[in-house]
Amino acid sequence: MRTRFQGLAGIVIYQDETRSEANVIKSAWERPRVGALHRRSGGKHMRRLLPFWQRLLLTIVAMFAASWIVGLLWHSIFSFQLPSYVAGMIGGLAALPCWEFLKRIRPSKGA
Repeated sequence: MRTRFQGLAGIVIYQDETRSEANVIKSAWERPRVGALHRRSGGKHMRRLLPFWQRLLLTIVAMFAASWIVGLLWHSIFSFQLPSYVAGMIGGLAALPCWEFLKRIRPSKGA
């Protein structure tokens, strides 16, 4: 039997194999909803994430800090100011891993 797998880029892969419950990847609408998991487990599987405004604030601070530090290094090495478009690019590149990292952090138990 042919099994159809669809990747993130929309690429469809067919694989010939016997169909059993152990080796079938469920589609997005066959998976149980997060809310149903939360109700069944008594809430122990749900993770509280940092609120959006805290993630946004920390990401903006990281952008400014990275841009400022690289600007100081650039000025000390080359003795002229870092171009603004380069500073913006560095700040944006610093924001991406910061945002992804902050999405994984949970607030402390006391909060």
